[in-house]
Amino acid sequence: MGRLPYRNFIYAIIRLSVKPNAMSTFRKQIAFVLVILFLVAACGQEEPAATPIPPAATPTAVASTDTPISPTATPVPSNAVPATSVPTLATPTTVSSTSTPAPIEPSPAAETEVSAPQVLAGHSDAVSSLDFSPDGALLASTGQDNTVRLWDIATGQVVQVLQGGSNLVKGVDFGPDGNLLATIEPNQTIALWDLSTGQTMRRIGSPGLQACGLEFSPDGTLLASGHVDTLVRLWDVESGELVRTLSGMEGLTCPVAFSPDGALVASGGGNTDSRVLIWEVASGQLRHTLVGHAPNVYRIVFSPDGALLASASGDRTVKLWDVESGEMVRTLAGHGQKVMAGVAFSPEGALLVSGSADRTVRLWDVESGQMLRTLRHGNEVSALALSPDGSMIAAGDFDNVVVVWGIPRWEQLTLKR
Repeated sequence: MGRLPYRNFIYAIIRLSVKPNAMSTFRKQIAFVLVILFLVAACGQEEPAATPIPPAATPTAVASTDTPISPTATPVPSNAVPATSVPTLATPTTVSSTSTPAPIEPSPAAETEVSAPQVLAGHSDAVSSLDFSPDGALLASTGQDNTVRLWDIATGQVVQVLQGGSNLVKGVDFGPDGNLLATIEPNQTIALWDLSTGQTMRRIGSPGLQACGLEFSPDGTLLASGHVDTLVRLWDVESGELVRTLSGMEGLTCPVAFSPDGALVASGGGNTDSRVLIWEVASGQLRHTLVGHAPNVYRIVFSPDGALLASASGDRTVKLWDVESGEMVRTLAGHGQKVMAGVAFSPEGALLVSGSADRTVRLWDVESGQMLRTLRHGNEVSALALSPDGSMIAAGDFDNVVVVWGIPRWEQLTLKR
């Protein structure tokens, strides 16, 4: 039945029910009920059926970055699907396109291979040279405070102070037996100290010779010294007599080094001379002239097997030379300032340590030339030494302190090639 017939029918009943005397009271009541029923039926026919709304999916909770989530737990229906956990996002790092990239530092895991540094404080002026005793138990340091200090590495305490004079004491080297110590005195003579008494055993040379570098031969019978007058001198340790004079340098000659077998001695040039010369000790004959550095070769050292010679220079590099041929093998570049503090090979010769005025000590892989580690220092590194077993690196600086790092596992560093 359509909309119009329904309405006409209802209107007719209403008029009948309200017309005076047309129907009895009972009939009026029946008509009223019928009207109500027709109205209900009409409403059901006219309204369209509502489209069923599917159940809403359970919303996924999103953690706001501004408002903290209440810790109160919301009851979960027994038939609910467990929510998938959302991983916490790391705080984003802001990168500036104009910023200078930071230097790459060793990973935290790699840092475990180098122990926290031990600081030895006692000098009242800059540290000028360092050397470990043959057993590694003592460290000798010279300073511009005119003293030589002997440190017990195990305790970090000074066990002996040798007074050098009224001015700078520089250059220090332990004899192979550990009982003798050689230093360059303020007047640039060489003093040999008996460590059992703490007294000077003898002095070698004269003030006019102006020594500026020294080293004992491996067997302890000779002492080599470099001098301001460009000469290298070899001394008999027992008698203090001059054995041989080696010439050929063209400028200040300070660094000297013996080969491990004692058959060769090398020297490095300073000022206007940038060469490294290698002589035969027995004959005094010049074996090689190594050319490649800029002026000022500060330190030189032979590798443990005697096959290589390392030289550190004011040109910010360390160069490796083949001792047999005299050819340059490799250049280690990375320091930002002159490499004046020192250079040393690890006991097996696979790694090399260098110290520089750029406030760093750097560890290098000899075979590849790759820089493996950078150890930061508080000031310009003025002196460097490596313990005989390679477990400790000592570096002195112009802040009057010596910093000692422990490296218990050189083989782990080697594996980083």
